[in-house]
Amino acid sequence: MLRSTYRVLERDTWLAVLLRSLGWALAVAAWLLLLVGLTTSAHALTTVRITTVLGDVDVTLYEDTAPLTADNFLDYVAADAYADMFLHRSVPGFVVQGGGFTFVPGQGVGNVPTFAPVQNEFNVSNTRGTVAMAKLGGDPDSATSQWFFNLDDNSDNLDNQNGGFTVFGRVVGDGMDTVDAIAALPRINAGGAFTNLPYRNQIVNNTVDENNLVFVTSVTVLDVMSGDYNGNGQIEQGDLDLVLQNWGAFGSELEVGLYGHGPGQIGQGSLDAVLTSWGEATAPEFTGSAVPEPVSGSIGLVAAVLAYRRRRQR
Repeated sequence: MLRSTYRVLERDTWLAVLLRSLGWALAVAAWLLLLVGLTTSAHALTTVRITTVLGDVDVTLYEDTAPLTADNFLDYVAADAYADMFLHRSVPGFVVQGGGFTFVPGQGVGNVPTFAPVQNEFNVSNTRGTVAMAKLGGDPDSATSQWFFNLDDNSDNLDNQNGGFTVFGRVVGDGMDTVDAIAALPRINAGGAFTNLPYRNQIVNNTVDENNLVFVTSVTVLDVMSGDYNGNGQIEQGDLDLVLQNWGAFGSELEVGLYGHGPGQIGQGSLDAVLTSWGEATAPEFTGSAVPEPVSGSIGLVAAVLAYRRRRQR
């Protein structure tokens, strides 16, 4: 009887050990799968630098919410179609527009060569700092090469006409300082498409030339790592701090210029981007109160596993 009881207890003990081992193995496997999933889902968003004669404007493209439009813009960049292009329209408190016209000394004004129109992809509101496509009135799917910076929250207007104007990017960093400087320039009515033409320097003999136009000298694709929210080329504590400080900020409410994740919102995707790209030089310093809810899946799983282990040790 005693020997039989001992064998039952022995089997139970081995079973418990086996179950605990399987539990830990499954937990570790689930954690690894989750990390792999996060790594695949958090990808680097393309950021382009629009260099003007008044300064640089960095724009993160919304390849998730406007993939066709972002690809269309990158096609123009790859074809160097924006070479010798100038910003031809400035309406204070509304937009600064370009992408349509070039100027070459000795040749005068020309048109940016256009590709086939792109399908409208209105998904993000036209708030301050966003970049959207210009198009023909009454034809939502007519956008080609022209785009504009939103100087203010134009969502009430531009979100509700012509199928909504497709936002395909957002100005990041201090780029809006340059856009605002362009918007502050004087304007002249030069007729046609140039009724609100911004100009610099003094116009001589009533003739606008290359010394007056606001040129875009280049548009280049930058190598910005996913999760590098402070733009210093590293994924470290400063990036995590920015995410936590600005959690939930969206659109024009975002006070700190971040190379953000998705349509301008600092949230779970931003946290995942930092966690999955964390540099080897610095270890994360998480505290329970600092991580906003919902916490990232990987952190939550680790916490759950550790809590389970503490309970088993009591």
